[in-house]
Amino acid sequence: MSVPIGSRSPHVRHGTMDKQANRKVGRMNFIQTVKAFFKAPKVDPVAIAVQNAFNAASDAYDAASEGIDAYTNRAYHRYDILCARSTLYKAPLDDPSAAGAYDEAVAAYTDPADFEAYTEAYLDNHTAIIHTVTVAFDTLTAAFAAFNPADNLYALAAALYKATCDTYTLAAEAYSNAAYCAMNAALEGNLQAVKDDFEVMLLETRAANADPANAVAAKTKATAAKVKAVADAAKIKVLQDKARVAEAKAEIFVAKAKAAEAKAEATIEAIKGNKQE
Repeated sequence: MSVPIGSRSPHVRHGTMDKQANRKVGRMNFIQTVKAFFKAPKVDPVAIAVQNAFNAASDAYDAASEGIDAYTNRAYHRYDILCARSTLYKAPLDDPSAAGAYDEAVAAYTDPADFEAYTEAYLDNHTAIIHTVTVAFDTLTAAFAAFNPADNLYALAAALYKATCDTYTLAAEAYSNAAYCAMNAALEGNLQAVKDDFEVMLLETRAANADPANAVAAKTKATAAKVKAVADAAKIKVLQDKARVAEAKAEIFVAKAKAAEAKAEATIEAIKGNKQE
């Protein structure tokens, strides 16, 4: 088990095993209830076009977001585990409760994959799908902006859009956590690369000073270790570069999500205020 490197105040919501799943299910149930109203007969052709476009955009977002759920859950799980590891390694060596606290913190995570480090391929897949979800969310945002506030379905559209903003925020924050975990894996990989380089130097020194009977085998061992060390270091460099890019993208996605949430909340409050007048 490697030591987590660095710390931050992440976009993280703990208790992801049950609370996040329940929250997502609740939102999706609400979304489906609201969307049923958009199937009702309509009259105004302009309103019909706007409503149909919004409904189609919402359906498209739902389809896109289905593929990201596994990545979202994995990101929250891995971040929770990383936090628990960090707490464990920061605890005093004579703290008898540290190991038990770690075991308790990760007890809910039974999938071995949750404990694996991020790889370039997995981060690439998560990045690709969050881009797809973001495009779908942008399309929905534009469709909602086309609504006339006087539309009889505007209040329902606002509620649906707000619920969708919540799910996008969840996905964006999860991607932020994924980027952080990937960067942490890369930094740990850099530490391992230094250790590998030192080991290679030792092997090369031994090979240079080996007796003739063992010289060939020693040199072969040193060469193989160097080839592996160089390849592993190259992989870590790629992961680090991609994690850095992912962190920058995540900031944009989270900012977009938060801004959309705030605007949707303000719209709903305005609608409530108009009803009370």
